[in-house]
Amino acid sequence: MDIIKKIPGFRSGKWWKMLLAIPVYLFFGFMILGYFLFGPPEARNQSPVLTPTPTFTVSAPEIEPSPTIKTQAASTPVITTSTAIPFTPIILSGKGQKATDLFYLPHGLVRFEMNHDGESNFNIWLMDDQGRRIELLVNEIGTFEGSKAVRIDRPGQFLLDIGADGNWKIIIK
Repeated sequence: MDIIKKIPGFRSGKWWKMLLAIPVYLFFGFMILGYFLFGPPEARNQSPVLTPTPTFTVSAPEIEPSPTIKTQAASTPVITTSTAIPFTPIILSGKGQKATDLFYLPHGLVRFEMNHDGESNFNIWLMDDQGRRIELLVNEIGTFEGSKAVRIDRPGQFLLDIGADGNWKIIIK
């Protein structure tokens, strides 16, 4: 208790002086803490320097939609078009931890078939071309064989961030 009596405001022992000194010390303490956390006021008012990020343009192959004929009750043919673009499966395999190269995924439902023959943690994150995590595909320990369907909201370039200790294989359909 002797150390408290050495702090200005607490020396006199009068309760009202001690009560006033506490908020003053807290105020200055938070000011100092804010200075170290957020920098001087001049640095806070400056706009950040933006660096350009690379952009990827992906063009889908031009495919002529195939007409489908439906008949109604009055036997009048109605022609509709299908805009589905055929997707070639992507096969990835390797061993241990790896981030794959970028690959293109179309809009819609995509299925990931995965297997792993290791003994430790096996996890796969689907990430977009900006490095944002989109979906955790698997997080299991030991050998694994399974699949997961993921809805892709916007087509584009993606990659997989794989954590594994054994051989793995991924088929994207």
